[in-house]
Amino acid sequence: MTALFNRQRQPGRFIDPVDRPWVIGGFAGVAFLTLLVAALIDLSALDMWTGLIMFIVLLTISVPLLSWVARKEGDPWLFKVLYGALVLHLFFSIIRYFFIFGVYKGSGDAGRYHEAGVTFVDHLKAGLPLHPIKIMEGFPVESQRLGDFTGVLYMITGPSAYAGFFFYTFLCFGGLVLMIRAFKVAVPEGDYRRYTLLLMFLPSLLFWPASIGKEALMIACVGVIAYGGALLLAPKPQARGAVFFVVGTLLVTLVRPHVALMSLAGLVLAMMVGVLTSPAATERLGTRGRLLRIVALVVMLALASVVVSQLGSALQEKGVDASASATLDKATKQSAIGNSEFAPPAVTSPTKLPFGLVSVFFRPFPWEARNMNSLIAAVEGLILAAVFALSWRRLLSFPKLAARRPYLVFSMAYVVAFVIGFSFLANFGILARQRVQALPALLVLVALPPFVSKARARVEQEPTGDTLTAVAPTDGEMLEAHS
Repeated sequence: MTALFNRQRQPGRFIDPVDRPWVIGGFAGVAFLTLLVAALIDLSALDMWTGLIMFIVLLTISVPLLSWVARKEGDPWLFKVLYGALVLHLFFSIIRYFFIFGVYKGSGDAGRYHEAGVTFVDHLKAGLPLHPIKIMEGFPVESQRLGDFTGVLYMITGPSAYAGFFFYTFLCFGGLVLMIRAFKVAVPEGDYRRYTLLLMFLPSLLFWPASIGKEALMIACVGVIAYGGALLLAPKPQARGAVFFVVGTLLVTLVRPHVALMSLAGLVLAMMVGVLTSPAATERLGTRGRLLRIVALVVMLALASVVVSQLGSALQEKGVDASASATLDKATKQSAIGNSEFAPPAVTSPTKLPFGLVSVFFRPFPWEARNMNSLIAAVEGLILAAVFALSWRRLLSFPKLAARRPYLVFSMAYVVAFVIGFSFLANFGILARQRVQALPALLVLVALPPFVSKARARVEQEPTGDTLTAVAPTDGEMLEAHS
């Protein structure tokens, strides 16, 4: 097994012959599951076959794409893990489909976006105005845009919910891959393999974004933002990072402007920390690097004004006071519904931030679970808490690394802003689904190199007494050498 993972790929090949059974097995396995689930829930043949074609196309184009990523990062291990993770993500897309259309009869958000996409195509074919779409009436414009995006997709694939689920899942997967690359370029000493495994196989990141919906699209866009920010904040800043960041931010603004504002605030703070508070790091950065970050900082401040304007317009359209307190209070009232309702911590001061962070990312606790979905979320929360507890030495390395790696400041600023905004949600179901947007940023902490004290570092660097004794010649050996 070790030899399999360490073997170098032959030049000029996207995939080694030895790896082909894994790829073919993934194709066959998910194809079989697609057909099986389609038969079980009595889908139409057209929907089934369109989804199957989408699945095959996505897996096929992923072979050269993921091979390219592995070559860029110089690690053949990455291809195997990412390709296996893609097959698993598509499998979870089928599970998610079964729950939404088989159990809930299409009553979830994904079902609504699917129907909006079908209506969009029908209007287009009939020569009717694209809007209004009846099923989306009364929903905010951000949600209507997602219905339009699904409709544009269906213009290419045909109105197949399977194709929609697979494509949105693939977008989410692409965003996660960009976050992995961002972490590796901006924190080169970090444990990027550990980070890869956490992002690709955490249950929440497998299940919740694996459908038509805002979560998948948001993770894709946040991945673009993270990669752009990483290029700007890397030890050797790259100007193209600004392009990635601006494009990702503008896309997020169309769906969730407040998340775009969180990203902008985090990047601005990280740039200020990286340039102003670390003289040693600034010297290594060089004149070109400092100038690039200053120019990027001006661009981000200008972009922030656009995002704030967009957010204000969105709030006015919803009939909400543009003040932060009014917006957050309304979020609490709107989410306090159903069996998953709870009293949120509502972070309104720094003293409430620690419990707010625990509440947003680790609740519900087992004793708060009232149904199977809450119980599953509670179990994952315990596992995630255990990962953080066992990674305490990695957490201790954050303060020292943050001054040299401003990407860590960017990630944690985003997490703090997310905690403040989403600590007002009063529903465990909504919280479990929406926190997937910030989990990748939080998991950066447990992928840092373990903290080593100066005393321990000196001890580890110095040769031990046993080592000296073993290599030193004895008196008898010296006499024999002279004789």
